[in-house]
Amino acid sequence: MIVNCIAIHGFDTGLNNKRVYTEAIIVYVWSGVIMSESSNSALMAEPKDLLPDAVQESLACLPVAMHRLREKNQQLWQPILSDLFNQAEDALFELADNATDIQQQQTYFAALRQLRLSRREVCQAFTAGQDQAFAQLLEISASSANEVPVLGSVDLAPGQELEELVAVDAMITRSSERCAEAIEQLGRGLANQLSVRIHAGNNPYSPRVFCHSFTQPIKVLNIDLKAKLLIFTLCDRLLMNQLGEVYRQLNELLLAQCMLPSLVSSSTVSPLAPVASEISSPSLS
Repeated sequence: MIVNCIAIHGFDTGLNNKRVYTEAIIVYVWSGVIMSESSNSALMAEPKDLLPDAVQESLACLPVAMHRLREKNQQLWQPILSDLFNQAEDALFELADNATDIQQQQTYFAALRQLRLSRREVCQAFTAGQDQAFAQLLEISASSANEVPVLGSVDLAPGQELEELVAVDAMITRSSERCAEAIEQLGRGLANQLSVRIHAGNNPYSPRVFCHSFTQPIKVLNIDLKAKLLIFTLCDRLLMNQLGEVYRQLNELLLAQCMLPSLVSSSTVSPLAPVASEISSPSLS
């Protein structure tokens, strides 16, 4: 906090040096999170503290094949989430560096700091959301089948809530259409193992569950709306656009375990789904 005050004092006394101010704020941002840094391999650790005992008990009853599927799913998302956070931090830093006034720059640096502080929690909530959906599927609880756990609650302005809702719904719709065949195949494999009819509303690995498991904990962060929408844009490009590949590998695992005999490996990914090398960084203009 002292560093931040020094930088502001520099501007107040006429030292109009954007670089000095930027570097001082960088020190403040990183000093607040250095103790919370974790290795990428620890980001997707079991989020037991986010799951009620009843959910953990339900997960323990899953067949061995489903535990393997859960582990594979977590492994697939780990590098994707890491890349998403890294790109989000780079994008927020660029916005701050190009800000036209001090207040705007502080807003973006505050968002960057908050995102870094919440990185581990968001990653764990992402996994917890899918585990919660799995448990709800086993319990066949119609009243709570559509819920996804979040890190907390926040009061949003009507306009802000609407913009976030539109962005999230668009992501889910595009991914559901693009990956419809792979989602259906995965559902057959889950139904075969769990003896439950799988559909779009209860599939624990549906685009809706994946999207809400990430965006819900982002929504409750106390950051600027523009910063949130930027993160949602990256979620669409780097997370939702990778669903085709995630479904392909999960379906191949089911096939290898003889749980999906009708699976045709080459058809599990829609030709419209981009490969990782084709995903570009978001425009900051």
